[in-house]
Amino acid sequence: MDYTLRRIGPAAVLPGAILLVALGLSLAGAIPIPPEVILVLLALALYQGLQRTLVLRVDADGIRLGRGVMYEYGAARTLRTGVPWEHVREVVAGPGEVGVRLKEGAPLPDGARSMVSDPGRPDVLAPDLRVAVPGRFDRAELEAAVAAHGPGVPVTDLNRA
Repeated sequence: MDYTLRRIGPAAVLPGAILLVALGLSLAGAIPIPPEVILVLLALALYQGLQRTLVLRVDADGIRLGRGVMYEYGAARTLRTGVPWEHVREVVAGPGEVGVRLKEGAPLPDGARSMVSDPGRPDVLAPDLRVAVPGRFDRAELEAAVAAHGPGVPVTDLNRA
């Protein structure tokens, strides 16, 4: 059982809005808009909405956290951190947030920019290993997916230290 949580991407709003206006104008007969243009706008809105909206994914490969979009040299790049199961110590979930704690000595995960380990506070989550989750987050489904793919990896409450 996999668990995927997405949110509607802001990049999907503009093509979606243009699509609605084009449909309205076309249906009203104000401006004849070819169906091909409407199909292209629909495809663009769906593509943008699905490509940049990953919040959290738990599957056989590990855990992926989508941390938003960064604009670099005029191009949007989705920030994602992937943590394989062999490096996960525990998954933490709290109100509005999910994170991953790494095992001792685990390497920097793919997509993480940097991490600081504080021996005095070993349970603090690194910013690149946590993600804000929308209100429809289902903890029971997360726990089931973690149990299915990461045996022995607990899902614990997020402690605010």
